[in-house]
Amino acid sequence: MDQGGRGSPFITSTDGTNNVIVWGIGAEDDQRLHGFDGDTGAVVFSGGGANELMAGTHRYQTAIAARGRIYVATDGRIYAFSVPASPFVLSNPTILDDGSFQFRFTNIPGMSFTAFRTTNLSLPFSKWTSLGTVVDDPPGQFQFTDGPSETEPSRFYRVRSP
Repeated sequence: MDQGGRGSPFITSTDGTNNVIVWGIGAEDDQRLHGFDGDTGAVVFSGGGANELMAGTHRYQTAIAARGRIYVATDGRIYAFSVPASPFVLSNPTILDDGSFQFRFTNIPGMSFTAFRTTNLSLPFSKWTSLGTVVDDPPGQFQFTDGPSETEPSRFYRVRSP
């Protein structure tokens, strides 16, 4: 794994053991944030676009992961990167006794997700209804419940970050 410089690597995971990403800063080199799959070494984040260049990174510099972002402080500036969300599958789809629909999934604790709904899959995503934030409690265990509907026989859901 080439992190493109002399920054100090650090590691994140979704729960302390799964979906490990090794992060490095291209200090004194390409000045970009790099992420690698902890199991395979495959690149999962390769420094981003032109706006994601960090001026003034220094040798042995590290960053911090908090609430689904990576923060790098250098030379009077703070850079914030959105962490690529781990792929997930909605699980435990359940129709509750009152007719509400509930689903769950796991991901990085503190990440921000929004649930969307439509009754017509042919509509563009911009026309889907935003239902609000998907809450993680306990951390990394996300759950969303959509209230009952007698007028919509079929509903389709999508989750997006942020």
